[in-house]
Amino acid sequence: MDEKKSDTLSEKLLAEAAEWHVRMTSDTVSDSDIERHMDWLLGNPLHADAYEIVASTVRDATDFEPQARVRFADDFAGGIDRQTPASFLHKLLPKWEWPQVATALAVAAAVAFISVLPLTSFYDAPEAEHIYSADARAVKQIKLADGSRVSLMPGATISSRMLADKREVSLKGGRAFFEVVSDKSKPFYVDTGQRLVRVVGTRFEVYAAADFDRVAVNEGLVSVSDKRAAAEGTPRAGIMIEPGMVALYQDGKEDPQISMKSPDQVGAWASGVLVFSDSRLGEVMQEIHQLHPEKPIALDPSLADRTYSGTIAIADAETMLRHLTNLLSLTLTVTDSEFIVTAR
Repeated sequence: MDEKKSDTLSEKLLAEAAEWHVRMTSDTVSDSDIERHMDWLLGNPLHADAYEIVASTVRDATDFEPQARVRFADDFAGGIDRQTPASFLHKLLPKWEWPQVATALAVAAAVAFISVLPLTSFYDAPEAEHIYSADARAVKQIKLADGSRVSLMPGATISSRMLADKREVSLKGGRAFFEVVSDKSKPFYVDTGQRLVRVVGTRFEVYAAADFDRVAVNEGLVSVSDKRAAAEGTPRAGIMIEPGMVALYQDGKEDPQISMKSPDQVGAWASGVLVFSDSRLGEVMQEIHQLHPEKPIALDPSLADRTYSGTIAIADAETMLRHLTNLLSLTLTVTDSEFIVTAR
């Protein structure tokens, strides 16, 4: 938690951010909730700061609570007057709804755990495997045990293990953006099944699909090696990828296809929203397709130069296109092979 930053934020704003966090992590979050949340975030820079503090605090509490319950079992035993935490807190704070109480409990737990656990040998123990998934509605932000951050595109899944001599993440499928904390004694690996990405501390993106892997770098250097060739006894030298480079590994081809883009564009989606200002509709569709290349988008040529200013929350391709076409009074037709955008 950034204490200096939190000191500048009002209690009211942090409470508002906590309410948004409860809503956005609920199983019943709607497309309308996502849109209003993005509008709230963009309405004031302090909103994003407050939300980041709440989200990271709750994540830390979630990460530490199961381990702390084992380590400090006596402190958790017995409960309070044989009541559940929910019933006890309902009596203590009768004006609050339970989601608000749950967030307050998580924040309080995080403060206690973050203060106590770093002083214990338990904190430094090798970490068991953790699995994280993002559903189809929004980007999911994760803070790993080493402090590294991962943004998961909707539908992506990773597993992570923090060991004594290395940090391992397996990308089970989908797209992830990594902001890795530098630790030369413990290299950071991302395993796609076909390829192994190795870094020390950097910002980069990995996309694992059914028939290709794609690696792009925002900052620092990344090496990529072929796991299958090594397993078959014919290892090939890995390649180094620099900022702005995009390496596309297609099944059946030994060498990757290399292209270049602005380093700042790599992982731009990790904020959870695309922002456009007087952008041509053709360019907007291209950005959406770059996020979701599985199915092409066919745009009526007469609409290509129409401009759009606004935001689109990151979600699956169909949800993003429906949001945009509804705003612009266009027609979206979805087939098995493509998305078709035409005038009404």
